[in-house]
Amino acid sequence: GSSTVSSNIYIFIIGIIGAYAFLPMYVQNGVTRKDYFKGAILAVIGLSVAIVLFSVLLTGIEYLLVKFANLPLEIDNSKIISFDEDGDGNIIATVVKMIVVSPYVSLSGNWLLSLIVSSFNLITSYLIGWLIGAGYYRYGWFIGLGFIGLSIVFMMSWDMLWGIEVSEPLSTWIGVGSLDLPVLVSFLGSFAIIGIILTIIRTITRKVIVKI
Repeated sequence: GSSTVSSNIYIFIIGIIGAYAFLPMYVQNGVTRKDYFKGAILAVIGLSVAIVLFSVLLTGIEYLLVKFANLPLEIDNSKIISFDEDGDGNIIATVVKMIVVSPYVSLSGNWLLSLIVSSFNLITSYLIGWLIGAGYYRYGWFIGLGFIGLSIVFMMSWDMLWGIEVSEPLSTWIGVGSLDLPVLVSFLGSFAIIGIILTIIRTITRKVIVKI
């Protein structure tokens, strides 16, 4: 529900801030860029899994309270968030939607797949933010705009891999709205996207001049 949306926004922003705050701090304290890179990856994996498990725990508590207290409420997690169709055709609204609304698998359908996909979504949101932040940090705002465009391509590809329909006007520009792929192919494509993003980030941060 709303916790998924807020988690995506939170971890995306942390990714951007991390490029500006964490790298200079660690390098100034003697941590190599390589160790910083590895540590950041491990940290985001741990944080993403923790957020997902905590969200599941809260959902379970919520369900038990409603059930045993016999409250006149009905919990519906079938949809994470809905965007007004009037937003179609607005490029800014489309990009915001891709950031805050991630591919979703219902817990009732396949709980393990749901947890894995949710964790992957958060990891990717962080990496997208990290990519944008790293691009701006090293190259400045003008070239940094190009990293925003690159990030949009990655987010759009990620959504399509998991069957999320890309809204207008992007779907018109690329000539396809969504894909219907086997889960295995979606996972392989996801690993490929994550690998590409990490490679770009590593290339950017490997010899970046730390600004004090």
